[in-house]
Amino acid sequence: MKLISTADVPSEKLYELRESLRPDIDIKIQDSKVFLLSAEPPSWIQFIANSDWWIKSFAAMSALYVAEIVKEAAKDTWENRSKIIAMTIGSTNKIKIFAEKIIHFKRSIKENTELVLVLPTPHEHRGCSLLLDTKDPHDLSLQLALYIHHLPRVENLIRSNISGPNNIATGVALSLLPSGALQVSWLDYPSLENQVHILEVELNNI
Repeated sequence: MKLISTADVPSEKLYELRESLRPDIDIKIQDSKVFLLSAEPPSWIQFIANSDWWIKSFAAMSALYVAEIVKEAAKDTWENRSKIIAMTIGSTNKIKIFAEKIIHFKRSIKENTELVLVLPTPHEHRGCSLLLDTKDPHDLSLQLALYIHHLPRVENLIRSNISGPNNIATGVALSLLPSGALQVSWLDYPSLENQVHILEVELNNI
């Protein structure tokens, strides 16, 4: 996994995060940062990794989380049941530990700094991006589990519909829905038509 950030994010905080995740997870930090010039420049950190990295690191645990989501899907959304599901899985699993360290790190930097997962497909600079929009480690654990669950089909969808980075006007936006489904959207180029696909949770992927 590689980390890239805007210039306002202290480098020492990024290195502290890297050290807290070792030896289980190795992170490379890009020392050159992104400088954004505007009245209120955005602040973000991108966690860039391909699907193989995520699957090798967390696939088995992701399947347990998603199975719990599916098990009682009719009762409530994954968001509302995140704490109960996380407690069912247990507190010593790799996804939960990773999520807790990310949340601890988030609390140590500027509140408006966005954390974004980036899948470098079809291209790193026009890849797939998922905003992590929670301050709760239980919610983040489930967001990560669902993200990993959907990754193989995201890659298949991109390969089937986008032949290269010059065929999209922007990056690919990913958004988790209350059901656990993943919305995948982008603008075609040169038509600028909005393409939206919904990937439901697949039972045979668990």
